[in-house]
Amino acid sequence: MFSFLQVAVSFAILYAASSENFKFNVSGSTPARFDEISAVYYSLVTLVTLGYGDIYPKTDEPQAQLLVIIELLVGLYFLAVLIAIFSSWGNELQSGRKNS
Repeated sequence: MFSFLQVAVSFAILYAASSENFKFNVSGSTPARFDEISAVYYSLVTLVTLGYGDIYPKTDEPQAQLLVIIELLVGLYFLAVLIAIFSSWGNELQSGRKNS
């Protein structure tokens, strides 16, 4: 099973490899390509489904859009699993209190 950080770094590598398919909406100097920090930042922001909008795929690049969609779905999966784990713990705690 992949960990959260492994998935984020894997997608960051993919983003860095296809950085010409992304636009940067930041003030000041706009980089032409992802550097390592920007790629990891964008991957983590996408994976946790925040999506600030400072970096986004170009509208005429379906490969980049598909890559972002896949990472969003993986991020939602991680969130669903996390919620299920916490719900299970809560149910176990509540059933333990009823039995005592």
